[in-house]
Amino acid sequence: MEKVSVNVEQLRSTEPGLYAKLIDLMKKRGIDPAKVKDMFVEMDEDYEDEALRDLQIYVKTEAEMKRVRQQREQREQQRVRDDEQAAYVYWQKQVEAGVMLDSQKNRDAAIAYLSAHNQLPSVATIQAALMALHETLEKPEVLGTLPNGEKQLPTDASESEMKRASVHQLRDLSARRFEGKSRPTGSFGGRF
Repeated sequence: MEKVSVNVEQLRSTEPGLYAKLIDLMKKRGIDPAKVKDMFVEMDEDYEDEALRDLQIYVKTEAEMKRVRQQREQREQQRVRDDEQAAYVYWQKQVEAGVMLDSQKNRDAAIAYLSAHNQLPSVATIQAALMALHETLEKPEVLGTLPNGEKQLPTDASESEMKRASVHQLRDLSARRFEGKSRPTGSFGGRF
């Protein structure tokens, strides 16, 4: 048989009708209600007294409500995990599509956006973050084709890539890096 403990004083605020029935029962049996903190109820016993049957029903109802709450919490936790996984997959698809780089700066910006808006990662919230941060995200370098049909070199081309490159590719790279060009500088001097 399963015995369950019930805090009688807690029943005063949560179940005042049941509390009053139990106080009356204690008084009938010569028990001082002030000395009783907890009551034990046998869940499998068939009580003759209505107050004890009501207490059994209360305990069963509370146990069922607790079980339902736990199931709801577990479903919510699973939904959050599923949303997070879907957000990660969406992020990777955006990276593969060339929308942005998968860099620490981009990840930090998206996390900061979600935190600032008090949101958890999901496909919808990542979409909103990417739209809001579109101008500030690091994007992959788009390489074009030179007039002679060769592909452009990336601006961070390695030495070995540059050794294999043609003169046209190297000139294009140099121009895109602004090599050999003086940049205008300001002057703080002047005549008065």
